[in-house]
Amino acid sequence: AFSSGKVSSINPLTYQEISSSQSHSNEVTSFVISNGALLSAACDGMIVRYPQALHNGSLHNATHLIAVGSPVLCMASLHYDGVSYLATGDHDANVTLWYMEQPQHRKQQQQQQQQN
Repeated sequence: AFSSGKVSSINPLTYQEISSSQSHSNEVTSFVISNGALLSAACDGMIVRYPQALHNGSLHNATHLIAVGSPVLCMASLHYDGVSYLATGDHDANVTLWYMEQPQHRKQQQQQQQQN
């Protein structure tokens, strides 16, 4: 049921708020789960990572992951051939594909460079 632009709960026992965070300075537009973490995107042009959200329900210790530069209207987490990507669509009509580098992959690259 809608009342004055606000959503009222049909069954208040269905969900219980466990954490809240104001990590963006503008409207939040999208959420995805990527690499074991919750990500949010917003009209402030930022993508924020909540590293503890899926582990203990905490939205604290949020970190700004990517500055897109334009309001982010949509976001998707994509996995192909063992690699994680993030796709964003922004207000300037850009579709951007981001490579989600794994720390282990970075260590392997550094070791290979040191061997060469």
